[in-house]
Amino acid sequence: MILASGGLETAVGLEFVKWRPPVGGFYKINTDATLVEGKTVVGVGAVIRNHLGQVMASTAQRLEVSISTKLAEAMAILRGIVFTVDSGLVPTVIESNALSVVSLINSGSPNLTELGLVCGDIAKHIQDGVITAVGFIPRKAKVVAHTLAKMALSIDQDRFWM
Repeated sequence: MILASGGLETAVGLEFVKWRPPVGGFYKINTDATLVEGKTVVGVGAVIRNHLGQVMASTAQRLEVSISTKLAEAMAILRGIVFTVDSGLVPTVIESNALSVVSLINSGSPNLTELGLVCGDIAKHIQDGVITAVGFIPRKAKVVAHTLAKMALSIDQDRFWM
């Protein structure tokens, strides 16, 4: 990672994708989920940073389930919310690379599918003011969360760092 004014930049080939810090007084959590094709395991990663870009907390969690990629990404967001609340690092903005999940959360439309119910739980945290926004970010701008999700596939118990 290269520290640059205005945020962290991640070099990806010849392309730079910039992570932007939240406004002062807020935290930002990046989440990701990783699945292994044909296996019943999902890795979830989350990293919480302050307005200076400093890592305040992170987690790698392993879920023993067989679910879709979209549902895994929604579960990663929900796990990230629970982690940030338990850590006391609120109010928080969340970013995910799952555009369709982020769109469903922000739509406010009732949806009784498994994915819709998880997104509804996430939306409730927004209504409660714990989470101020859920936004999209390209995976290349949240390498730490992706790395934690991949790491979670090989651990036997959830890990939390403060």
